Amino acid sequence: GSDWLGDQDAIEYMCREAIPAIVELEHYGVPFSRTEEGKIYQRPF
Repeated sequence: GSDWLGDQDAIEYMCREAIPAIVELEHYGVPFSRTEEGKIYQRPF
C-alpha cells in the first residue's frame, strides 16, 4: 500500500471537508449520479 506517503495534514483536511464540499456543489446545481436508493454513486479508486 501507500501508507503515510501522502501529506497527512492535506489528507485529513480533504476527508474533513469532503461532505460539506459535495453539499455546496449540489447547491450550485452540479449533477451527481445517484444509486437507486438516492445516494450519490461512489466507486473505489
